[in-house]
Order: sequence, then structure tokens, then C-alpha cells
Amino acid sequence: MNLELEKYQLEADTTKTLSELFQPFAERAEGWKEKATAIVVTDATQLTEMQQARDMRLELRTIRIDVEKTRKRLKEDSLNKGRAIDGVANLLKGLIEPLEEHLQEQEDFAKIAEAKRKAALKAVRSETLTKMDVVPSFYDLENMSKADFDNLVEGIQLARQAKIEADRKAEEERVAQEKAKAEEEARIRAENEKLKKEAEEKEKALALERQQRDDDARAKEARAEMERKAIEAEAAREKAKQDAIIAEERKAKEKLEREKHEAEAKAEKERKDKLAAEKKAAKAPDKNKLTAMALDLKEFKYPEVKSEEALKIVEDVKILIGKTINFILEKAEGL
Repeated sequence: MNLELEKYQLEADTTKTLSELFQPFAERAEGWKEKATAIVVTDATQLTEMQQARDMRLELRTIRIDVEKTRKRLKEDSLNKGRAIDGVANLLKGLIEPLEEHLQEQEDFAKIAEAKRKAALKAVRSETLTKMDVVPSFYDLENMSKADFDNLVEGIQLARQAKIEADRKAEEERVAQEKAKAEEEARIRAENEKLKKEAEEKEKALALERQQRDDDARAKEARAEMERKAIEAEAAREKAKQDAIIAEERKAKEKLEREKHEAEAKAEKERKDKLAAEKKAAKAPDKNKLTAMALDLKEFKYPEVKSEEALKIVEDVKILIGKTINFILEKAEGL
């Protein structure tokens, strides 16, 4: 019986050892194969054949148990050998890796120093922007030139001053409008009070006249009635005239307020358009820097690794960096 050990591509000594250990078992099992398959029980009275089947089964069981014991012994030796190999390798790695890390630090001294410088610069600039109520993460502070950063700070300060001035003017206009409204309402109330007082005085005069006319003759009463109606008509005309004046003044006031609101809306739109243009102009350098960062990521050099696990990690990193590049370009295009 051929054990087919060649397909496992083992070392020659290992193949020879396994063949010497397991080939005798194979030959013994092969010797029982023909006898075992020859026994076929078809009736409960075949006691001899059933006994022979039991004896052969026990022989084959003995062979199987011996094979399993040999397998376990060899597997245990292999595990011990594997642990010994891992122990020696870990010992050597413990010696070599700290040296590699030390030399890597020496090799990358300039890069580390530059990274520290950029980190310190970013911290200072971030503090400056934070004090101005600006989110620092929106800007590439560590790579921004001094001139660009100074221009950014100046632009933010100018925008804040412009907003403060606009708010101040808006507040002044609001106060002025409220004052004008209050004055107009006071004037209308005074005018109404005046008209009311005049009407009351006229009414009193009419009442007095009516009382006096009551004492006169019926003829005088008719004439007095006519005079009263004439006075009432005049009062109604006067009141209608005053109402028309008040309505005209109200229309003029509403027109003035409408023109003011339109002027304010126009000024607010011009201010927003100006701020939007300034914001877009300020973001233009950021778009270029984000695009450059994406191009730098495309040039990233991946390490050469051999193990399947490391190769899988490198492939995953390539996919993640690819997605990051696409994300940066898409977002930069929207600036």
C-alpha cells in the first residue's frame, strides 16, 4: 500500500521516518482487507462467520489504536519542536527589534524633528484661531506659510470688525425706527385727544343750546333743531376730514417704513454676498493644498512584505488610502 507521502513535500528524512513507522501498519491492514471483505453474514445461524468477523475486527482495532498512538506521539514531538522554534525566534526578535527601533529613530531624526516643529507651530496657531472663535481643524495650520497664516488672521479680524460695525448700524437703525414709531403714535394719540375734546366741547355747547331752545317757543325750537343738524353735519365733515388726514399720514408712514425695509434688505444682501465672496477667496488656497495632499498619498511607498497576513494588511491599507484620496478630492472640489 502506497502512503502517498510525496504529495506533502516533506524533507527526505521526515518522509523516510514516517514511512518506516506507518508502512508496517499499512501492510498489516492490507493483509486483513481480503479476509474481512470475504465474510458476509446473511443468516443468524452463521455463528462461525460472526465469530471470525469479531476476531478480525479486534485485530484491525489493535492496528488502528497503534496507529493513533504513533500519530499522537509524533504530533506531540512536532508541537514541542514548534514551541522550541518559536522560543528561539522570539528570543532573537527581542534582541534585534529594540536595536532596529533605535536605529530607525536615528535614521528619521530629521523627520521627527520636523514633525515636532510642525506640531508646535500647529498648537500655537490653533490657540490663536481658537481665541478668535474659529475652528482650527478647518485649516492646514502646520503646513501653511507664515504669510498665508497672517493673511488668514487679518481676514478673520476684518470680517469680525465688519460684522460688529454692521450690527451696530442695524441696532442704531432699529432704535431710530422705534423712536420714530413711538413719536408718531404719540402724535396720533394727541391729535385724537384733541379731536375728542373739541367734539365734547361742541357737544356741550349743543346741549346748552338745546336746553336754551327748549325754553323758547315752538317756532324757535324748529329753527334750533335745524341749526343743531347743521352743526352736527359740520362736525361730521370735520371729523371725516381729520380721518382722511390721519389715513394719509398713516399711508405715508407705511411707505417710509417699506422703503426702509427694502433698503435694509438690499444692504444685508450686499453684505452677505461680499462675505461669501471673501470666504470663497479665502478657501481657494485650501483647495490646492488638499489636492496636493491627495497626490502625496498616491505616491506613498508600501513596504515589501512576504507573509500572507502582512500582504493582506498592505492590500487593505491600499484600499483605505484609495478611498481617502477620493474623499479628499471630492470634498476639495466642493470648496
